[in-house]
Amino acid sequence: MTEKTHEQAKKMTTLFIDEIEDDSARLLFDQRSFTIPRALLPEDSHEGEWLILSVARTSPPPADTAARRERMGADDPGGTIKL
Repeated sequence: MTEKTHEQAKKMTTLFIDEIEDDSARLLFDQRSFTIPRALLPEDSHEGEWLILSVARTSPPPADTAARRERMGADDPGGTIKL
């Protein structure tokens, strides 16, 4: 079995911008929807437009990963998630 290079591991798909409200955007992928921060969209994006999403593996982040995770989880009370 050969290991894939980073370029081979890239995946692209299209997403539909269903709604942009305040600092969030709801995107549609197949029959699913999800919300992302509006700041991740191209600056001139509008509801009703299509996006191309490209995702690829990359090298690990800098050595401050543990500190970054701690900051991101500072307001997480832990425990079971209630939907």
